[in-house]
Amino acid sequence: MFTLRTMHLAAAAAALLVAATPPRLDAQGARPATAGPAQPARTGTIQGRVLDRDTQQPIAEAQLQVVGSTIGTLSDSEGRFTIAGAPVGTQTIRVLRIGYRPTTVSDLLVNPGRPTQVEVQLESSAATLAATRVVAGNASFVAPRNTPASRITMSYEEIRRAPGAIGDVSRLVQSLPGVLTGNDTRNDIISRGGSPMENLFLVDGIEVPNINHFAGQGSTGGPIGMINNELVRDVAFYAGAFGPRFGNRLSSVLDISLREGSSDGRRTEFDMSNAGAGIVTEGPLGSRATYILSGRQSYLDLVAPLIGLTAVPYTTNFQAKVAWRPGARDVVKLVGIGGFDRIDFTSTATDTEDPDPPGTTRVRGDRWTGGVSWQRLLGARGVGTLVASASTGANDVRVREEAFGATPVWANDARENEYILRYDATFNFPRFADVNVGATARRLTINSAVASPFGVNNPFSAARTRVDTVAVDRSDDVDIAGAYLELVRTVGAVDLAASVRGDRFGQSEASRLAPRAAVTWRPTGKLSLSGTWGRYHQQVPIVFTANIPANASLSPMQADHGVLGARWTPRENLLLSVEAFDRQYRDYPVARAYPQLSLANTGDQNGVSDLLFPMTSEGTGRSRGLELFLQQKFTGATYGQISYTRSRVEHRARDGQWRPGGYDAPNFFTAIFGVKRGTNWEFSTRGSYSSGRPLTPLNTVAAAAQNRLVYDVQRINSDRTPAYARLDVRIDRRFLVRGSWLSTYIDLQNITNRDNRSVQQWNSKTRDVEWREQIAFFPVLGINWKF
Repeated sequence: MFTLRTMHLAAAAAALLVAATPPRLDAQGARPATAGPAQPARTGTIQGRVLDRDTQQPIAEAQLQVVGSTIGTLSDSEGRFTIAGAPVGTQTIRVLRIGYRPTTVSDLLVNPGRPTQVEVQLESSAATLAATRVVAGNASFVAPRNTPASRITMSYEEIRRAPGAIGDVSRLVQSLPGVLTGNDTRNDIISRGGSPMENLFLVDGIEVPNINHFAGQGSTGGPIGMINNELVRDVAFYAGAFGPRFGNRLSSVLDISLREGSSDGRRTEFDMSNAGAGIVTEGPLGSRATYILSGRQSYLDLVAPLIGLTAVPYTTNFQAKVAWRPGARDVVKLVGIGGFDRIDFTSTATDTEDPDPPGTTRVRGDRWTGGVSWQRLLGARGVGTLVASASTGANDVRVREEAFGATPVWANDARENEYILRYDATFNFPRFADVNVGATARRLTINSAVASPFGVNNPFSAARTRVDTVAVDRSDDVDIAGAYLELVRTVGAVDLAASVRGDRFGQSEASRLAPRAAVTWRPTGKLSLSGTWGRYHQQVPIVFTANIPANASLSPMQADHGVLGARWTPRENLLLSVEAFDRQYRDYPVARAYPQLSLANTGDQNGVSDLLFPMTSEGTGRSRGLELFLQQKFTGATYGQISYTRSRVEHRARDGQWRPGGYDAPNFFTAIFGVKRGTNWEFSTRGSYSSGRPLTPLNTVAAAAQNRLVYDVQRINSDRTPAYARLDVRIDRRFLVRGSWLSTYIDLQNITNRDNRSVQQWNSKTRDVEWREQIAFFPVLGINWKF
């Protein structure tokens, strides 16, 4: 009933939203000419700073010009610039400066009522201005010299308009090469076969353990993102082979940069969609500081009775940033992000569509991160950044089954905290190299009260009695310290980078060294060939070591990354990238009691309650593949990208047998295409396909006898789910209302209503095996008004 009624209501509303134009607006979104007051101008302002990419020094006298026009300006002595009179709509600017590689910045949405912010970072070059025009490139395509491969950047506009992503940056990352799509209900980042627990998130340089609502312990994914994309300036995603500045992660890095608040007046914007509503306010704090604040609230609980919804997710989140420039050499930033979430489930004996036994599940959670960063220019050729942050996250889950009365069969009340102090510095020595150094001190703590007094029906055990009884009420902490040194040098057409990182993991008293190296050859200004190799280490998530004392001695996990890549930019708005990667795992946690089971083979379908058992660091793994990425930035009226990955992921547990990893999909493909009609209409679509993911068959005899989910552990990941395919379509319509943008959109997800299946489960009501289906056709409507 919910899906059908929602579909009809949404479709009707969409027809009105997209087709209806307010009678006082013309086809271009402007008011018809009248004899009344003057109409608002169809121009806007672009403002920002131009900085040296490596040292963050301001660049004066850079030439900036709106492509396709004569409108432009020069940056001042602090690198600041303002381009007035830029045409409203999506624009591209070109930036030139002698001694730096020319750069274009695309996808800048110029608003009529507020300045568009941009930060341009130029890469140093010894070429003359006339010569460097040959190698001009889009800012998003310029790879840092120490990470020449496996890095892709995305702008605010690309995140906002992505079909099927509904403004969630993690879901857009799922469209990139090497990142697997295949579970509509979660936004986990699965990079080159790595588990979601191997990912690192940073927001303005501050580490955030998880940027999602309903975040599970020991993972970094979730069903609903907390980041409001209206605060995002740009995002850099590293699929692997990242530099030594990033520690304690094995797989990938998502580095999110927030924009600063308005410096020339207070501004507000409002947005609303199916899931909730939000507000953003920003403005100056005196003459040297700005603020920006966001709050969002779901409201499905208000309409749930009308659409027959019983399990209602309730979410609230906040974001804030203050930027203060006390002088020309210093920038101090305060950043905060956090949120609450809750949901309740009730399963009845008569509801055969719910496979769980009769009972209730209550989920409560909150997570917060706050941090301060102080960046200071060190003379004319250096920059240092000091960051201090604190994060906390709580999970409170209560599961009751009618067969056991009022006592919960599973209760987990845990709070995890993370405190980080980090310093990074870069120095440029023209006759020698760029030198990057840094150090980090980290403390992880957990207060955990876990009880499963009757044991759990662990699906990996065929025992007729419940197993893995847990009764924990304890606190634990882990200290990790790390430091690194990196040298980056350019010799002719070759860039060289070499580094070493050292980490001390306090719980296991293990010390690890991680060498990393990169080389890039640029035979022409449009082509680069690169090779990178690096070693990475990560502490086993504290939820597994604190709740099972035998796991406290687990070694840090290790992964070695090797990448060969080629990047070709035949035009400054077009990129073709090909990369071959190899990743080797060792010291991965594997189960003691189930010799076939590695933590890497459990996939994203198992919660903490299924995985609290003794482990040992005997697991190994390997991931190999080839990636193809073709992207055209917005040019004229169109944009698009195509990504394809061919890969194989395998892991080996205590029995020594190689098995497909839980995130192995031999082929996956994503394509995005969009077209803009004028400044007011935009049409885009995304198509996704992936081979079936590994599936562990059920032990149907044991499952039927015990009426519960029981895996055939002798055949872990021996089968596969059906192939996944999905097509999303999005339509955007903008109106110019009293000098400000009113934007509306409809995002038609899984428009073909394909029946995608994620995993097999046991239905205790029907006593049979069934598939868990993913999201069917679902329309999402939204509005955003910047005023």
